[in-house]
Amino acid sequence: MSTDTAEGRATSAAAKGSFPTGVTIVTGIADGVPFGTTVSAFTALGANHVAMWVLEDASIHDRLYASTVIGLSVLGADQKALAGQFATHGIDRFAGIDWQSGANGAPMLPDVLAAYELDVTERHSIGGFTLFYSTVTSARGRDGHPLVWWRSEFWNGGGLTPR
Repeated sequence: MSTDTAEGRATSAAAKGSFPTGVTIVTGIADGVPFGTTVSAFTALGANHVAMWVLEDASIHDRLYASTVIGLSVLGADQKALAGQFATHGIDRFAGIDWQSGANGAPMLPDVLAAYELDVTERHSIGGFTLFYSTVTSARGRDGHPLVWWRSEFWNGGGLTPR
């Protein structure tokens, strides 16, 4: 079906929603103030690189674009509220969060499933998004199940079974 019609765009969006993704939060510092947002368009590229896509009209885009170091947190299944907090507009997304500065200076969130400190090495504008390509400078993780975004809802990734 063509995506040139409203029906075609809705069908395309539903099809894309069938692809489950992990849920992450990207964080940075601008003028001494932490910023961050929930991101599901993220992928690991080998052991030392990650890529993520952020809408160019996102409220944090310009601050993120200017950043050379960032933090990236992979959320656990028990962190749906945290994902929602960082996806909400018009609030202090760091309210009530006991974050720490990473070795690279980026805000690092506590108790996440995995955390990366990243050097942003490339930025590319693609179709209304910016692709941020980064090098991992530090990583840590803990046991647990991932928070998954699938068909416009959060899911506990603990129900996944190997095949």
